[in-house]
Amino acid sequence: MRSLGYLVLRFVWRKLTPSVVKRGLLPLIHATYHAAVMRRTAREIANKEPLLKTLDYRPGPLIVSGFFGEALGIGRAGHCTFESFKENGYTPLAHSIRPLLNGYGPNTLTLPGDTSGGIYVMHCNAPEAATVLSVLSAGCLKHKYRIGYWAYELPSAPESWVEVSQFFHELWVPSEFVKQSLTAAHCPVRVMPHPVLATLPAVKPDRGALGLPLDRFLVLVAGDLRSSSYRKNLMGAIDLYLTAFPEPSQDYGLILKISFIHEDKASLQKVTKKIEQRSDISLITDHLPYEQMQQMVASCDVFLSPHRSEGFGLVLAEALALGVPVLATGWSGNLDFMQGMDEALIPYTLQRVQDPSGVYASRNDQVWAEPNIEAGAAMLVRLFHDPTLRKRLAEQGRRNVEKLGAMGIRSSVSDWKAVATTYAPHASRLTSQLIALDNAADLPKKQLMTRAGLAH
Repeated sequence: MRSLGYLVLRFVWRKLTPSVVKRGLLPLIHATYHAAVMRRTAREIANKEPLLKTLDYRPGPLIVSGFFGEALGIGRAGHCTFESFKENGYTPLAHSIRPLLNGYGPNTLTLPGDTSGGIYVMHCNAPEAATVLSVLSAGCLKHKYRIGYWAYELPSAPESWVEVSQFFHELWVPSEFVKQSLTAAHCPVRVMPHPVLATLPAVKPDRGALGLPLDRFLVLVAGDLRSSSYRKNLMGAIDLYLTAFPEPSQDYGLILKISFIHEDKASLQKVTKKIEQRSDISLITDHLPYEQMQQMVASCDVFLSPHRSEGFGLVLAEALALGVPVLATGWSGNLDFMQGMDEALIPYTLQRVQDPSGVYASRNDQVWAEPNIEAGAAMLVRLFHDPTLRKRLAEQGRRNVEKLGAMGIRSSVSDWKAVATTYAPHASRLTSQLIALDNAADLPKKQLMTRAGLAH
């Protein structure tokens, strides 16, 4: 459990610390925190290193750890993975990862099934994965084939991530962009796109139920102030809309759906000040259940995302799957499902990363996109005037998302045969591991790696 001291510090930070002080301290806090976590977990992992690097796999349960039930993009992604396993005939065990991150001592916690062996899919990023490996008991990690599912939003993953990769037998990533960021990883990296359609609710547009204008061209922008609002470029989205539509009108409107406003009140104040003179812009800060949020997406005409970088862009893919055209920056993970949609891709220039929030450290080798606001505004105006174009882009986007899903867990075992030349048949290979690795301990290392699909 979290200590009283931690709770007091959190209260002081959230309620009493001025925003200008927070912005100045955040880069140092992030760096210090991650360094401390890595030092602590490194000591515990070092004690388990022979175990974690073993090739002695055994049959056992399929376990998926994730941030289940949490309003996080990575939480929804983990839920997609879990449900997609079930859809394809597996019987995974769900495991909430949050308790493992809440200050428990090392080697104290176990996994569902309370047995060694099997396959363990850890749906969290490297810093959390390191903590999980340090607090799980050695017994429950024994003989397990460990798969990490990671997503990073910049071209080069941090060295600490690369170090953690050595304790996994393979990594899954949602896009080619993330795969390229992990070229230095110590294990194979496979592109496993998020199975977007696995958990997408069957919602229909209903502006009346949501209190939205019934007869306007509506643009939706969604942001979560727990993550880097600068990377998501929330202010850039507002600027783009204002450039496209300099004067208020009854013909169009912008819906700003911003979550967790208490996490960054300074950013919220900037937003409210920027839109205060615009009657055509609505700010919604209430928490919406996932299904209601998807209904809001489906009820709008365009989803706008002039982001600086995305590891995948789950919200964008969900919008396309719901039949809503997306206007987004033409760079990073979203290109995996927006290729060939030039009328929907905002041009950009690459610039060195400078993140005022401190979430992403400035490095000479790290860049992200600076979208061209004027060009994006012209594209938005064209979408406003051309419903036929909106329909075509929405249909093409949905086809792209469906095609991408056919390369992930969602596809049936028979479908894997058709794509085996370009994508490793993970689904059938998982089954073969559970069955065929029964006597794996007796196999020579080279033969074992070949059987597990890891030979280079």
